[in-house]
Amino acid sequence: MRMYSLIEIADGIRQGGVLFPQGHDAQQWARVRSEPQYDVMRAEVVAAGEELLATPLRAIPFSLFRLYHDTGARTTYEMAYFEHRRRLTAFTALCLLYPEDARYRAALEDVIWAVCDEFTWALPAHMPEGGLALEPAYPQREWVDLFAAETGFALAEACSLLDGVLAPHVLQRARSEVRSRVLEPFLRHPAQWWQTSTNNWAAVCAGAVGAAGLYLYRDEADPVTRLTPFLGRVLGCLESFLTGFDDDGACTEGLLYWDYGFGFFTYFAALLHEATGGTLDLFALPKVEAIAHFQEKAFLSGNAIVSFSDSTRNARYNPGLAHYLARRFPGMAVPDAAFRARFDDDHCYRFPAALRRFAWLEPRPVADGLTDGAFLLPDAQWWVVRTHADGHEIGVAAKGGRNDESHNHNDIGNVILAVDGEQLLADLGSGEYTATYFGPERYRYLCNDSRGHSVPRVDGMGQRDGGAFHGTLLSHASTPAEDTVSLEIGTAYEVPNLRSLVRTVVLDKTAGVTLRIHDRYRFAAMPTAVSERFIALQAPAVVAPGVLRITGEHAALDVRYDAATLTATVTQEGYSNHSARQESVWFIDLAPITLTPELEIAVEFHVV
Repeated sequence: MRMYSLIEIADGIRQGGVLFPQGHDAQQWARVRSEPQYDVMRAEVVAAGEELLATPLRAIPFSLFRLYHDTGARTTYEMAYFEHRRRLTAFTALCLLYPEDARYRAALEDVIWAVCDEFTWALPAHMPEGGLALEPAYPQREWVDLFAAETGFALAEACSLLDGVLAPHVLQRARSEVRSRVLEPFLRHPAQWWQTSTNNWAAVCAGAVGAAGLYLYRDEADPVTRLTPFLGRVLGCLESFLTGFDDDGACTEGLLYWDYGFGFFTYFAALLHEATGGTLDLFALPKVEAIAHFQEKAFLSGNAIVSFSDSTRNARYNPGLAHYLARRFPGMAVPDAAFRARFDDDHCYRFPAALRRFAWLEPRPVADGLTDGAFLLPDAQWWVVRTHADGHEIGVAAKGGRNDESHNHNDIGNVILAVDGEQLLADLGSGEYTATYFGPERYRYLCNDSRGHSVPRVDGMGQRDGGAFHGTLLSHASTPAEDTVSLEIGTAYEVPNLRSLVRTVVLDKTAGVTLRIHDRYRFAAMPTAVSERFIALQAPAVVAPGVLRITGEHAALDVRYDAATLTATVTQEGYSNHSARQESVWFIDLAPITLTPELEIAVEFHVV
């Protein structure tokens, strides 16, 4: 993939242009204040701002900073850290909405000053020794991680949007801190690992650093000389990010990391396009359009989404990002407006996303909503189907893939069934991020190990992690009556006796909705044990011999099996979810009464 040469970058910079023109447009902010389509979003940020005005602004103490180093816990410090970002984001938006209100201006100046006072903008979890190295080779205040880069972007953009409004001392200090904490370290220090990464880190860090540089380096006497090598380095990082995608555009890290990584790619790409008079267009690069379409394929039913990898089971979408991409790529579908993200949905309070909810929202009515259909992402080996039947909105997903993906779970062959906005055959998604979550103990966590997914155990063994353990897409088909996919998943297990394990998933739409899972095992010799596991978030009840019922808030799912050949066991276990809250999960384990070297197991899931 070819980005742009230094000559092309220099020529583009000479074209010039206004950065983020919608954000600088007073008429746009007047529309946000007055037009009904913005009412709910405007009320959310006003409510947050009024709450914050009544809450003292607090410095972040050392006792919180050291918690990750001492205990491995992230949440307490990060709550205080992101509270500062909540203030920064809310009060910037409110200053643009209500420039005459001095309360918002003073509150924004105070929180910018507080952010500039922080020991480091990086999170302890992202630094060596939890940020407590006494003589670090790379000083803590200059450590550029996701959130240091984001902070630099946020402050640079806030200073640009409110230049002449905020106190000159605040503007000068904020810009100086962005230069010394983010831009200069990026250029001066040896490249950090993320600069050649193929996951969301490359896009978020490089996109945010690049955005900050576009805002600040354009003010220099010779911006071409300053920006050309800087942007060349930024674009190298983004090239690495794009190589992490195959031609199908799937983000195997999950939809939330698509929103995060590709979101920051988009924010920077838009600024670069504007800064170069439209001559440098990252949206025209190969694969970018396919990546942009990923979001519409990851929604299952309502706001229940495909939660493979470290995702969530339900999500709300960023309307500014979605509408911008839909304008850039005509024909891209946007989820229903009912599922737009709210201000407080993002606990990290990502600044560019929050402002672009107002600035990039399509001013004309948009025909929101996703269509039914079957989608195959062949490189990622994701299969997704959406349909309506018997008054229900149904979404099904199954996956092959590899067990060495970024944010990997050992989940080859995993299946999700969502009904009316709720996963009834569930994927847990991400667990609580701790010091050990991304280390050697990762697969001790239920949500990452295969025992926390709807996949078999073979000879008492679950799946293994690593690139050698993978699935193979065998076939797929779609007709008005049914949608089908077949995967070889036996290669996800380190079981010498196992020759083949083919999982076939069929969504039958002819009489109601029935999902059928058929597994065909081939062993070299008699197996010692086989068990089919299925995941539920509600306690299954016995309805009749061979029938268990999972009852959700809006619908129920009957799990049907042959009680003459299979025994069922239901157990409950708890785990800590991504929000650090304890959650219960129920396992349905179906085991054959009689084992043979050639074994077939069929289970049906009928929506009632």
